[in-house]
Amino acid sequence: MSDCREQHRSLFCYEICLLILCAAVLLTLGMEQMILTVRPPALPEPILEQAQVRSLQIAPEAVLAAREWAEQENFDWITVLAVCYGRNELNLTDFTVDDLPGRQEYLADYNYYQTYQNTQFLLLCDLFSALYGDLQYFPVARSGHQNAPWINYVDSWGFERTYGGSRSHEGTDLMGDLNEPDYYPVVSMTDGVVEQIGWLEKGGWRIGIRSRNGGYFYYAHLSRYDPDMKKGVSVKAGQLLGFMGNTGYSKVEGTSGNFDVHLHMGIYISDSTGKEISFNPYWIMKLTENRTITADY
Repeated sequence: MSDCREQHRSLFCYEICLLILCAAVLLTLGMEQMILTVRPPALPEPILEQAQVRSLQIAPEAVLAAREWAEQENFDWITVLAVCYGRNELNLTDFTVDDLPGRQEYLADYNYYQTYQNTQFLLLCDLFSALYGDLQYFPVARSGHQNAPWINYVDSWGFERTYGGSRSHEGTDLMGDLNEPDYYPVVSMTDGVVEQIGWLEKGGWRIGIRSRNGGYFYYAHLSRYDPDMKKGVSVKAGQLLGFMGNTGYSKVEGTSGNFDVHLHMGIYISDSTGKEISFNPYWIMKLTENRTITADY
């Protein structure tokens, strides 16, 4: 009789263990299904070449919110911005601090991108590091004199340009309220190194600064350079590069006057093949427009 009871007990324990195992499997499958159900939107591939990514629809409020929240939570703010950008379908123009995820939500989305889309997510983080990681100043110094003429600009990314054939505008034009060359000082937005300088048919007198994190900041149509500017020279953020002008649109070096005085601001990132990809500077100009150097002019 005791042997029979022992067998019943063993069978009962076996059935209980089997039920627990089945419940655990079902729970695991349920959790996996839940994760798949609430996972963030997938990042498109190749991410750096996506038109929506290149248009860079990220308002200043989004950058500031991501940075402040990251500091509070002890996260890297570039990574936080990348996660928010992905989970909000690549558009942060209306994003504010109220739209930030909770800590657990953020970690779940971060782990998803790290696990399932690691390559594209790292490219996105590197892109934001190159675009935002070195920014310090608006590219035009403001006069210290009251009521001095300033500049204006709009989001002209993708507008048609016809000189040299029909093409899309790959930058932001900062227009001088005073249409006079040599008036507005142009300063470097970042620390970096002068990678290119000299005449370009479309860009006129231009200068290109490569920042520490890989962004290429392109300043075009200058009237003249600061004498210290040479290829290979290191520059500091806020350092004078030259003056706003209206040079370019000619094969003849030094040609000016084919358009109004303005600074064409472009920002480029090199991909793994060395190809330069342009990104919309408009929202970056908005982010830095309250960080101006004051100059006596």
